[in-house]
Amino acid sequence: MSQAKIEATLKDHLQNTFSTANRIGVAVSGGGDSMALLAATRKVCGKSPITVFVATVDHQLRDTAEAEIALVAEFCKANNITWSRLKWTDWDGAGNLQAKARQARRDLLSEWAEDVGLDVVLMGHTKDDVAETFLMRLARGSGVDGLSMIATNFVHNNTHFFRPFLDISRSDLRGYLKASKIPWAEDPSNDDPQFDRVRIRQSWEALEGLGLTRDRLVATAQTMARTREALDTQSIEAAKASMLPMPLGFVEVSIDNFSNLPKEIKLRLVSRTLAWITGNSYRPRLVALEAFLNDALAGKASTLHGCMVLPDGDKLILCREPNAVDPGDKPKVFDNRWATPIGAVLLNQNTLDLNKDCKTRVPKQEILQTLPTMIDDNGDPLEPLPDGKWGTMFSLLRPSHEFFTYIKSH
Repeated sequence: MSQAKIEATLKDHLQNTFSTANRIGVAVSGGGDSMALLAATRKVCGKSPITVFVATVDHQLRDTAEAEIALVAEFCKANNITWSRLKWTDWDGAGNLQAKARQARRDLLSEWAEDVGLDVVLMGHTKDDVAETFLMRLARGSGVDGLSMIATNFVHNNTHFFRPFLDISRSDLRGYLKASKIPWAEDPSNDDPQFDRVRIRQSWEALEGLGLTRDRLVATAQTMARTREALDTQSIEAAKASMLPMPLGFVEVSIDNFSNLPKEIKLRLVSRTLAWITGNSYRPRLVALEAFLNDALAGKASTLHGCMVLPDGDKLILCREPNAVDPGDKPKVFDNRWATPIGAVLLNQNTLDLNKDCKTRVPKQEILQTLPTMIDDNGDPLEPLPDGKWGTMFSLLRPSHEFFTYIKSH
């Protein structure tokens, strides 16, 4: 693909999707894909009123990353582009490194976008990423949602992200850089076979010999995306008939209405409800989700993904799991769920009595144990849900009135 074609593709995407944007961010690691995106963005926006900003996330995991970061910084300095280095300092060595790093990138880029006042942040994912992601998710047993085309446009923490190069190959972007005489760095982890994505890249010759070409996989991902859209429409109607989101961040589910839904719709609704409760953008594995759903319909309390299901007469309650509550370290935010008043002292309600201390209806003690409150000058907890004051003291980051819109779009 020619340089002109790549730049025209980017220009068309920006004009069609973000025509009013005048402050655009670009996430650049120093690798070939993101450097090509940066170079093309500079060309496309260079003679327009659009201001371009660049950020590089420093995961602080490799000493060799310094050279990659310096590469981006030098390019930006030479082209008079404002550049920021965003450091990830929260890695504790636990869990899936790549998943944690991906979440951290999005969080850091969202904070940066808000600070700078950006309209959108561009990311350099390619056709190859679509095909590789499809195979990785297929190997993990993903359903329709997981096998669907990577979203071109998505929102994370109120920041718009856009991937304009999903129909362009990685080799085309490297050809663009070579023709433009722009250097790029190769991340050594891209050759480390301990990662699933690397093993897939090393297997392309055999896969294509079986007919599993990148183009074929991308086409299948696009088919899955259309299927997902149809299921989303059906799911939202089913949710409105069987689920009731509550202002305190839990969801009541009518067992009669819910149990009669097709299994695929039930799984989708439960998975997205867990995401709404926790704000976790990554969904549970299908096998774990099915077990959780089976327990719920059998009337058993169960936990998954930082949430729990509790039987309650003719209803099921989906809520935050008390043991998973994390007050966090962000000012004015509790458990990534609640916006809190300035200067509030936050306390997990482990010792409060459901009926004695709480005037607002909370059907289960476990829910009370997940809510923020304030303590008085003596260190004693104030009534967690004082009549008429809850709405002004604390508010859900994902409010109940946006529940149905949330589960349709996630």
